[in-house]
Amino acid sequence: MAMWQDALKYLHAQFQGVPLPQRDLWHGRLLEEGYPLADAGLEPAPIDSWSIIQAHERLARKPRIAVDTSLVGCQQFERGRYFGDAKLLEGFRSLASMAFTALQGGPFEGLVNQVRRADSPRDCSPCWVDVLYLLAERKGSPLLHAPRRTASCMGGDDPTNPEMFTVVGYTFLFQDLFTASAAAIDLLLTTKTPSAADQDPPPPPPERLVIDLQTNSATLNGCTYSDLDPDALQILKAIWEARGNWMSSSTLQKLPGLERARIDRILKKLPSALDALICSATGEGYSCPTSRKMT
Repeated sequence: MAMWQDALKYLHAQFQGVPLPQRDLWHGRLLEEGYPLADAGLEPAPIDSWSIIQAHERLARKPRIAVDTSLVGCQQFERGRYFGDAKLLEGFRSLASMAFTALQGGPFEGLVNQVRRADSPRDCSPCWVDVLYLLAERKGSPLLHAPRRTASCMGGDDPTNPEMFTVVGYTFLFQDLFTASAAAIDLLLTTKTPSAADQDPPPPPPERLVIDLQTNSATLNGCTYSDLDPDALQILKAIWEARGNWMSSSTLQKLPGLERARIDRILKKLPSALDALICSATGEGYSCPTSRKMT
């Protein structure tokens, strides 16, 4: 038996060893900041997205005990929140970090490459939580489920104004983190060979993209596109420089001048050749996979 299998079996027993009544540790993440449902040229009132979520989601009303962040460029961006019993967090982080390290030693390169790297190599627990969400999307276990949800509220001075109806996108793991982790390891241990979903696609040819925000232009493989939308160009630059890592809408909305902007609508203003560089996925956001081969 391979070392990664031995390690995951040991960790499965550790996750399962936490008594069921004590497994009060949960995780949720914001997928999209609140935005007005209708476009009417109105400036939305300041919104605390998690306050809206708390009004709809029971788990979000548990004590918030920690927030995972990632450094993108020069800014820290939120990648998820822990709720429940603070005494359980340290033990979970330790086990989760070991689980992701074991995963890196197995035949799961495709899965590992979809995960946003942790800021500190000594704590890979945020990466393991990302794995839980990725596996939940495949719906391979009834104990591993994290559907996209929405919460809404009226905002602004006039609560009857439909133009100020605000929607927030979020998700929670249905099961506590210990149960979800054990279910994830069950799935991984029954994978005899990497599935098609785990395989890396054939490497694309190297792309060369040069973006000039001063002139609102971009040059892709020698072809220059001029007079581009400055907001769309700024977003493309941020996604490209993330080198294949995922950037959520809420992360991109923290770029200058893009607070509460509809990222999907802005990106549609790009020429098709530039727009084709960007991949999008529910619960993850946006990525430029070919930028890993940037020259």
